Amino acid sequence: MQRIPSSVKYKKRFLRWFLNTQLTEEDDVTWFLEDLLVDDQALNRIRFVERIEASPKGIIISTLPGDQPFIFFKGSIQSDNVYTAYHELQLYDDELFYVQIKFPKLERNRLYQLLLREERTAERKDKAIATHLLNHLLQTEKEALILQKIDWALDTKNEAMFHHYTKKLKQLQQEL
Repeated sequence: MQRIPSSVKYKKRFLRWFLNTQLTEEDDVTWFLEDLLVDDQALNRIRFVERIEASPKGIIISTLPGDQPFIFFKGSIQSDNVYTAYHELQLYDDELFYVQIKFPKLERNRLYQLLLREERTAERKDKAIATHLLNHLLQTEKEALILQKIDWALDTKNEAMFHHYTKKLKQLQQEL
């Protein structure tokens, strides 16, 4: 049996609450969110954010009076068509999809705030992993370059160059 990640559980819990308390069946976005509830893979790619301006693509769903209820955007292109957003999410299943939700008293909604906190934690963890991986790759590349120079020094019988680069290699390995 496959385990559902906790972030997906938080997303499902919030979306159920949002559907039951903030939307009506007549709202265009209702079917989209109901479809998301049964699609764990899509939910894994969705990131809920407080501010969506810096995101490459996503949707804004609002139940605030005077706001546009649904906006899909990708880059500078915008649409109020829910089907466009749905197809974008389904077609590009290897890309993240960002969602900003606006509703009355969202700052006091514990469920939504918990979800946002979970998303921020996951983002920090992803950045830390990416930084660690990048540093490891850079370190490995530096080591390979120094080893090439040591080989060259050995091939050319350049003792000074050999000592210089073996010293550099030892320093680099101590940094690990």
